[in-house]
Amino acid sequence: MGEGTSTFIAVGVIVPLAIVLIYLGVRSLTASVRNVREAVTSAESSARNPPSMAPASDNPAAQIAVVLQEQAKKSDDARKARIRAHAAREVPPISDDGREAIECGRKARLAIKHVFPPRLPQRSMSYFGGLPIVPEDFDWPTLHNRKGLLERLNFVAQIDCSDLPPGPARDLCPDHGYIYFFAPMSGTFGPDAMHFVTRYEPGQATQKWEPPSICHSPARSRLPIRWT
Repeated sequence: MGEGTSTFIAVGVIVPLAIVLIYLGVRSLTASVRNVREAVTSAESSARNPPSMAPASDNPAAQIAVVLQEQAKKSDDARKARIRAHAAREVPPISDDGREAIECGRKARLAIKHVFPPRLPQRSMSYFGGLPIVPEDFDWPTLHNRKGLLERLNFVAQIDCSDLPPGPARDLCPDHGYIYFFAPMSGTFGPDAMHFVTRYEPGQATQKWEPPSICHSPARSRLPIRWT
């Protein structure tokens, strides 16, 4: 067999083999591109139409969440209704005794001496700022903020009635117990928030009375007061 014949046979074998390999490579590349396109299309379709959640009946956690949301909404609606009824209530006319008491209170004056810096531990139950010292079942007044959510009013001061000195208007206040003052002073309340509230606790403070659990320390922000 001559050299020319060998070369011809080699070319006749190698060229078809190369063509087959190129064809297989192009075919594999085309399939890969098609798979990528299908994956992208599927992802875009899923983004436009997210799969629906399983029905609440098949998801115990979703059932509990729905029940809790419904209970919270009912409680909030009931509280809103009570506040609206309170605001729209018919205020009875002031009696003669009431006018006399108001006039007496206007004429009375009570001087306050600030104790600064505060002496710790603080023994006085009359002070401005911080947090109130209250019984466990104390009803902290709330008001709807700008977002329509109930929020606690800001605590202003508390007065120990047993510490009040004698004077012309002393009979207008109880002999014992504590008076708490609250006002909507936070920026989260709207400009129409004028819901100022006082609370009176007739009981005697015990060791179980303590500031509510709110994220700041009352000991650092209270300003004790004395009557002069």
